Amino acid sequence: MGKQVEPLGNLQAEITSFIGRRHELSEAKNSFLGHRLVSLVGPGGVGKTRLSLQLAAQRNRNFEDGAWFVELAAALDLREQGAADAATTLYGHLKVRRLLLVLDNCEHIIQPVAKLVSKLLKESPGLRILTTSREPLGLVEERVVPMPPFALPGIDDTDLGRLRLNEAVQLFVERAGAASGRFGLTDDNRNAVVEICRRLDGIPLTIELAAVRTRVMTPEQIRNRLGQRFSLLTAGSPAVLPRHRTLEAAIAWSYDLLDGHERRIPSATGCFCRPVSD
Repeated sequence: MGKQVEPLGNLQAEITSFIGRRHELSEAKNSFLGHRLVSLVGPGGVGKTRLSLQLAAQRNRNFEDGAWFVELAAALDLREQGAADAATTLYGHLKVRRLLLVLDNCEHIIQPVAKLVSKLLKESPGLRILTTSREPLGLVEERVVPMPPFALPGIDDTDLGRLRLNEAVQLFVERAGAASGRFGLTDDNRNAVVEICRRLDGIPLTIELAAVRTRVMTPEQIRNRLGQRFSLLTAGSPAVLPRHRTLEAAIAWSYDLLDGHERRIPSATGCFCRPVSD
């Protein structure tokens, strides 16, 4: 038996399990059967980047030149001088390649990215592109896969079996178990877990932030602390989307619970755990 060849690319190994998103993952896979450009589109914190990495890892061996992940706003700022030269170099490099290119966080420079992607698709016939963004690129070649938050568990649902099938609850329970060493959904904590997921609007990032706190807090304490933080938001500007307020509150709440040393430590994603407004 011949030696197995490792796939090309720069995809990093995931450090946590992939939860839910079976429908979106299947839709994105099927979209590539008839489209060369697929965009995962949804609000911040819903897991677009994570799904793009999962899809790229599963499809990596289909491309002889591999799957390559680019955090676009950081790696290729098309607004800077010299961007034209960088783009020309990129066109030449990809022209004869057969690979999957993942462009993450396109919303920061949506118009330059759309222009870049359109030209890449025309000049590189073996190229497939997967983007993540809060809005579509607006190209005719684009197939958009919506990324909504997780469906919310029923507020009055007392059936543990049914609740465990809910993706938001699954995520909280799995991440809480990983953080605290032992955690399970029970009759005693189900109401608190359900309310946490509902208050966080089913946004995966905020649910993960809350679940990590089970190292030092019970679900009931987490629920109560969330309530204190979110009550401050109800007096905010009505122009701010409720989901954005939820995301900001959960990140700020998690940050407030860190000590001074912890606030200076970058997370596994390479970002510092600072409050953000987006």
